[in-house]
Amino acid sequence: MPMSEPAPHQDFDAFIRRHDEFLITSHVDPDADAAGSCLGLALSLRRMGKTAEVVLEAPLPQALRFLPASETVRSMDETPRRYGTAFVLDCSTLDRTGNVGARCLAPDARIAVIDHHRESETFGDPRLVVVEASATAELVHDVIEQLGMPLPPEAAECLYAGLLSDTGGFRYQNTNPRALRLAARLLERGAAYPAAGNVYFRVKSFPGYGALSRQKPDEMLENVRTEPGEGK
Repeated sequence: MPMSEPAPHQDFDAFIRRHDEFLITSHVDPDADAAGSCLGLALSLRRMGKTAEVVLEAPLPQALRFLPASETVRSMDETPRRYGTAFVLDCSTLDRTGNVGARCLAPDARIAVIDHHRESETFGDPRLVVVEASATAELVHDVIEQLGMPLPPEAAECLYAGLLSDTGGFRYQNTNPRALRLAARLLERGAAYPAAGNVYFRVKSFPGYGALSRQKPDEMLENVRTEPGEGK
């Protein structure tokens, strides 16, 4: 099985140009890579004049609501219609989206896939699956950059959050020179990682993370103790 399954970017270009409305979704229990990739792509498509709705099986967790445009994310139950065109991000199978596929996609829906998981099943056309990528956010950025799509600061920040999440704050083994160069580019494009983002990573190691993740970002700040030397 090949390590990479890259699709020609012109296939994504045709896919985007032929359609005006897109559902964008990812896996259940999303992390910052899943949510950030969805929102980053949606913000770029909206700048092109497209309709792009981020729909997840359940409401976005409070711990991810620091992401720009997070208030636009809709749960499956808030989506009364079925879409004929979709992006499925950071999912090795369509089942990973929960019931979004069955409830929110038309039976003959066209699906584009962007993912970096080794066990990714062959579904969707076009597909961009590169397991060497540090995060799906990296691949979403590749599509945006190669196609000359807009990358507003809010989209850059969403993709930066995804990259930061899947590299463990640039501590995991998948932190390679490409990931660090991308982080620098996203910061140059206006990504400004907020205080709530720092909270998102810090509280994950706390025993009470589950309870904290259901709080609002400003409430979470009150529950985090800053150690000497942190934030300098």
